[in-house]
Amino acid sequence: IAFLILFFLLLPSYSLAESFGDVEGAVYVRNSDGDTITFDLPGPHPLRISIRVNGIDTPEIKGKCEKETYNARQAQQMVADILKNAEQITLKNMEKGKYFGVAADVYVDGMNLAGKLIVVAIHFTLPTLAWAEPRYIDLTHPFDQSTIYWPTSRPFQLDEVHKGKTESGFWYEANNFSAAEHGGTHIDAPAHFAKGRWRVDEIPLSRLIAPGVMVDVSHKAEGRPDYLISEQDFLEWEKIHGKIPEGVIVLVRTGWERFWPDKRKYLGSDKPGDTAQLHFPGFGADAARFLSQKRKVAAVGLDTASLDFGQSTTFPAHQIFGEANVSGLENLQSLAELPAKGFRIIALPMKIGGGSGAPLRIVAEIE
Repeated sequence: IAFLILFFLLLPSYSLAESFGDVEGAVYVRNSDGDTITFDLPGPHPLRISIRVNGIDTPEIKGKCEKETYNARQAQQMVADILKNAEQITLKNMEKGKYFGVAADVYVDGMNLAGKLIVVAIHFTLPTLAWAEPRYIDLTHPFDQSTIYWPTSRPFQLDEVHKGKTESGFWYEANNFSAAEHGGTHIDAPAHFAKGRWRVDEIPLSRLIAPGVMVDVSHKAEGRPDYLISEQDFLEWEKIHGKIPEGVIVLVRTGWERFWPDKRKYLGSDKPGDTAQLHFPGFGADAARFLSQKRKVAAVGLDTASLDFGQSTTFPAHQIFGEANVSGLENLQSLAELPAKGFRIIALPMKIGGGSGAPLRIVAEIE
């Protein structure tokens, strides 16, 4: 790293102005020395830094340019100071003492200062950065009397055995609980709709703990309770974020979580046993084939009650995913808190021997 720092610091002068994009309302002037930029906007100027390490995006950092004119060395120091002071910075896939590929964009008033400036700033700042603890997001709804189950399934029930002090004077709590396999935040084992495929206790851990991606279709599903998640939704995501890697867990946000725990709004009906009036988004058959056959994902999940949309009567998504040994993670929450990629999913169900499904505790780990 020391060699790289020296290399970049000794680079000949260059024009920062050449790296600016055209931004309406932002005028800049290139000085004769080629390394000073002058803004015509009153300071201070909003500044954003986006960093990628080994192709992984990290959380965006925000700061301010406190004056209107910087030469190259001053700009480097300004960026370095912001990086040092940004507690939220996390560099994924990095180890102390090891060099990794780093790329970044610095935006001032929407203009991009790309290239050598930020590379220098990052390389001489890197040894001072703190390795942040990972952040965990719980994607699980609690199990209680309000938990939503399939209309034909037995709901969750918790019966108190004891709560209070015992005759010996110590505190003791215990309960009995009962519920159907498929309800609340839970897993559909492939065997749920595919004969001979994995049951809950047979699913390899590598299919339950894996990198995740999040595809947000909530803007498309808004006001469309029978929305079918399509192959096109994933192709559009890939145009922005790159090809979905093999072996990842794909989560889809439809926005339906906002209706939990209102059964009528979430399911379409709050009548026990009524499956004819169910309305909520789900995977189309083309999406299920695309993810299981072309992208070979480890598992899929979403924030609705089923992999198939509410009006389905033949459940093709369940059948296609099950045949490919792709588990389904249903009734998820807090997907809006996830980035599009750059996180790990830990989805551990109750290990029911021979189970077709099970209650699930699922978390996302964001480094």
